[in-house]
Amino acid sequence: MVIVPDFSFVVDESTSGTRIGIPKGETALLNKINEIIDEVTASGIYDEWYEKYTEYAKTLGL
Repeated sequence: MVIVPDFSFVVDESTSGTRIGIPKGETALLNKINEIIDEVTASGIYDEWYEKYTEYAKTLGL
């Protein structure tokens, strides 16, 4: 482990929570994740979750 003084990541709030890290070369895993994302998006489940948890976040003051 290496510790670099005065280093920090800059978080872009507009993309926060929209990334998935996958090791290089894991194409089978990448393809499966993309397949699931496509299914959830096409079926409308994503929109349902987004609405539900946006409202929930508001109740938490987020």
